[in-house]
Amino acid sequence: MIYVVAEYLHVLSVLGLTAAMTIELHVSRQIQSSSGKHELLVALREQRLVQRIGLPSYLTILITGFYMAAVTAGDGSWWIAVSLGAFLLMAVIGGLLTGRAFFRGQRILNSDTAASFAEAKATLGGKAVKASWRIRVLLLVTILALMIFQPSPAMSIAVVLAGVALALLSRLTPRRHAPERS
Repeated sequence: MIYVVAEYLHVLSVLGLTAAMTIELHVSRQIQSSSGKHELLVALREQRLVQRIGLPSYLTILITGFYMAAVTAGDGSWWIAVSLGAFLLMAVIGGLLTGRAFFRGQRILNSDTAASFAEAKATLGGKAVKASWRIRVLLLVTILALMIFQPSPAMSIAVVLAGVALALLSRLTPRRHAPERS
């Protein structure tokens, strides 16, 4: 019975994490389109919602994941260890790249210098934040693939590395801009 509850909380928390990452994408778009300090502050307030949903979801996924891994450990369960490692990598990337950028952006906006809006907007909408989101989404998809296919240890690691590489390469593809209307 405990395992079923852990599994339920695990899946429910994945939905919470997905919601938090979706809100994060919305906040990112708000930041890009902001034209003043007030709009940027509104986006930062909405980012707090990401933290209130995302952090408990991360922790619940981690705790239930460790529990379920301990209960089902066996010869064919290396994919679980690789998935948990990838999940921890998601948390570290989110904290180091996105978390630090949002902390810096908030500090810049609070400084009330003449260039604070432009500098904060550049920090909050920078390449590091976008790369962080992209990598974390692809890691989440990679973890889902590991759960479904349950590959060997070497293949599990290769799948995670391919997910990260794909995320990094996606930044190198040229962006197509819609033609301007006259």
